[in-house]
Amino acid sequence: MSELTRRSFLTNVGVTGLVMNMAPVTPLASRSARASAADPLQVAFQNATDNTKAWAYWWWLEGNATRVGITADLEAMRQKGIAGVIVFDCGIAPLAPKGPAFMSPAWRENFRHAVNEAARLKLELSVNLCSGWNAGGPWVTRDDAIKHLVWRETVIEGPRDFDAELPRHIEQPPEHSTESMDSTEVKGSSNVDDSTAWYRDIAVLACVEESAGVWRLGNIVDLTARMSDGRLRWKVPKGAWKVLRMGFIVAQYDVPNGDDSIRTKARSTINAKSWEIDPMSAAAMDRHFGQTAAKLVEDAGPHAGATFKYVHIDSWEMGLPSWTGKFTEEFVSRRHYDPLRYLPGLAGKTVESADVTARFMWDYRRTIADLIATNYYGRLAQLAHARGLGTHPESGGPWYTQYIDALECLGTNDIPMAEFWASRGSFRGIERKPSIYGLPQGFFKPSERVLPQANFGSIKQAASAAHIYGKPLCQAEAFTNFNPDWSDDPFHLKPLGDRAFCLGLTRTVLNYYVLQPNLTDLPGNEWEHIGPHFDRNVTWWSRSGAWFDYLARCHTLLRHGSFCADLLYFTGEPIPNFPILDRKPVAGYDFDVINAAALLTRARAQDGCVVLPDGLQYRYLIIPPGVAESASPAVMRKLKELVEGGATLIGAPPKSSVGLTDYPRTQDELEALSKDLWDITTPTGTRKVGAGRVIWGQSTEQVLRSDGFPADFELRDAPPNLDIEWIHRRDSQVDIYFVANLTELEADVEVAFRVAGKVPELWDAVSGSIRELAQFRAENGRTRVPLHFAPNQSWFVVFRAQSKPAGGGAGRNFPALRQLAPLSGPWTVRFDTRWGAPESIVFEQLDDWIHRPEPSIRYYSGTATYRKTFKLPRGSSRRVYLDLGEVKNLAQVRINGHEAGIVWTAPWRVEIGKFLRAGNNDLEIDVVNLWPNRLIGDGDLPPAQRRTKTNVRTYEHKLPEGFSCWWDPECEERKKTGAPAKLLSSGLLGPVRLLSE
Repeated sequence: MSELTRRSFLTNVGVTGLVMNMAPVTPLASRSARASAADPLQVAFQNATDNTKAWAYWWWLEGNATRVGITADLEAMRQKGIAGVIVFDCGIAPLAPKGPAFMSPAWRENFRHAVNEAARLKLELSVNLCSGWNAGGPWVTRDDAIKHLVWRETVIEGPRDFDAELPRHIEQPPEHSTESMDSTEVKGSSNVDDSTAWYRDIAVLACVEESAGVWRLGNIVDLTARMSDGRLRWKVPKGAWKVLRMGFIVAQYDVPNGDDSIRTKARSTINAKSWEIDPMSAAAMDRHFGQTAAKLVEDAGPHAGATFKYVHIDSWEMGLPSWTGKFTEEFVSRRHYDPLRYLPGLAGKTVESADVTARFMWDYRRTIADLIATNYYGRLAQLAHARGLGTHPESGGPWYTQYIDALECLGTNDIPMAEFWASRGSFRGIERKPSIYGLPQGFFKPSERVLPQANFGSIKQAASAAHIYGKPLCQAEAFTNFNPDWSDDPFHLKPLGDRAFCLGLTRTVLNYYVLQPNLTDLPGNEWEHIGPHFDRNVTWWSRSGAWFDYLARCHTLLRHGSFCADLLYFTGEPIPNFPILDRKPVAGYDFDVINAAALLTRARAQDGCVVLPDGLQYRYLIIPPGVAESASPAVMRKLKELVEGGATLIGAPPKSSVGLTDYPRTQDELEALSKDLWDITTPTGTRKVGAGRVIWGQSTEQVLRSDGFPADFELRDAPPNLDIEWIHRRDSQVDIYFVANLTELEADVEVAFRVAGKVPELWDAVSGSIRELAQFRAENGRTRVPLHFAPNQSWFVVFRAQSKPAGGGAGRNFPALRQLAPLSGPWTVRFDTRWGAPESIVFEQLDDWIHRPEPSIRYYSGTATYRKTFKLPRGSSRRVYLDLGEVKNLAQVRINGHEAGIVWTAPWRVEIGKFLRAGNNDLEIDVVNLWPNRLIGDGDLPPAQRRTKTNVRTYEHKLPEGFSCWWDPECEERKKTGAPAKLLSSGLLGPVRLLSE
């Protein structure tokens, strides 16, 4: 690379720094020969469109929305770079002002105003079809409510004539229950005034057990027809008959297998407890949709389908629904046999044999999965599409216990949606409720084994659903946490978002932005201890556009072309089915997961790969160990078709067919197909089948090594604790790699990319700058590139133009910087006097505000401006950088009246050379910290003397006994002692230095 080229490059980017300039950086002139400045990808990267900007959950706490608040919020979001919102009505906000009830006339009037204002501002809008979670409301009757299977066993000795009421399941209040649904049942009593209101019979079955718990099919007697009004009339044969009265209930109390599973969560006094709809009933969804989305479409008028574009159901929080009113009919329709005599298997009995019972249980769970996919998420999509709307439910988790195929449910969405968290701790209480919190085991388990951290795996699940079902976007509820209020900043959130990008996320939906109903209260209303908080009242909101620009640039490149992966893992056919992988199973090779439904209908073999209709292709199809011990003949036939067409299949043969439908013929067919594909007489081997091959008894890593197939991404010379993640996308001309440092280590590494014959370029999503990388060399069809990472730093490495035959050029990818001069000595610091701090004060040195003697500075929250005049030292080049050292939490730099940039992430450096002048230079640095310090200062003052106004009690010196600390041990200790919370480090901490090449 010529000296002119290097200087051109240095004019546009801060070498090793991550710099946020106020305007997109113009690409270097020397690039025009290789790629025109009008390159659409480059233009899109440097000028984000609304389609690639972030979205946000827009929480209407307690329904509290006002016209002025709606307008102010939407204008603020539009200005800073949020392109869409999910209107989410929610209660449970302690001390928050109350608004109108969800779907009331006043609430709908606010919604109409929101749609009109969003249309004016060219924002898009979605709405959550419930107040809270998931899909319910006061219009839901018991017929439409969520239902659970129950039973009661009675022993009747024969012979005798039995004519009596047969005992049935009576719902008992949980030990620590505090409330029930509106009922005819007396709390604490076993009496039910109306026996049909809460319970309906399914069947009454009897059997003399051959051995303890074993019911032989030939011995089971159906007594259902002998029941009348709960009374059994039966001439009992000789023997000790176990009689099961099986039915289903609309539960009055939260049941042991669910967390608030019978009613909507996040309800409040304005939204009384309401039933959850039955997720297996299409009729229940029809009526619920009619009471919510259909009315909102009317309210939106001409903006429906244009501004009002989506409907939403949030994460599954219904526990384990286990029955529906027409379950038997649905079962027969799908499984083609009557389940009646097998029902005791649901009560813990062994019917005929362990194998037969397991097969029936698969049929039962598979039927529930079918009904939820079809009648809940699928029916929602049908109803929405008929009105010009799309859907994006969080239909793949996050508790991972429900009987669904998560990929199938996500595939019904227009946008598959996941969620990930930014908590500094894990959930507590999971060990006390093991039945309602689950994580997949075996191969598809996440590397993180605690919640909420394990939820990162849901991103890969949703991204794979997008890939295998041909959906253009994958989005996620982003950064949810239980951290102390207002304690998060973009630098803390960045590596978490970057990790999500590496798993396939292409749209960030910030959780959450709380609607602020007025223009005066600061910091305003929040759902305390649930965050983080993104709204126009956060201290750093005025500088938030820098971070939102970063997200938009990432979204732009992460949607371009197609996802590149070599490995396709089959999830098997068990139910529940949640492939929650949050790391690449084989280092250097990316992957997708595919379920049976997509494999059967969308996969084919071509050119030695498994390919999908949208162009994605995978070199290896893998059945992981333990994942497909059982399989359907349909899947086996598909595997044979793919292998014969040229695919490579890695994995062991299934041992048995699934389910009882057409059994045992299915077992015979499976064994025959297995013999066609595998030599089952040997534990390891490779077999040619048609144009493809089957390999078993070897790990995927062994096969890759044997094939000599190079990694797509290979990290070299990396420190042992460095965590670098990546993702690769490609179109016909461009390869795009996103490479992220997920640690706070600084490191130099070398990366080998599986790209040949192209020049690597560094695209910086923080600044929008683009430059060629001078150092690189070709190696066996790959390109080796040295990269430097600051803490939490990420780069896009893009290959566009063809390189010279020899490859590479002179120069360094990241030239070293030298210190020109420290900017030490006194600084004049100006504060906002409205918050009690002095208008101006001199810091003799850079002090952390919390260590200052002045209480008004220790407890200050907001923006302070540091000022200094300096002379440019001799020996500086044209490239001069201002290195801020450590900043808490964001900084905006001005040199001689020129905006030099917003700095929000490492290495906290901005280029200032083009703004410098001979003689004196005036430097101003606006530094913004977070809200907690002012709230801590106010926490010991009477409310009338406080400068802040909020419903949040997190920083009160004496926390109420009922205050929820979630997992925070410091908070729990404060509740006992009354000690104040710890102040957060704040201000410009430095050292501040001038650097030059």
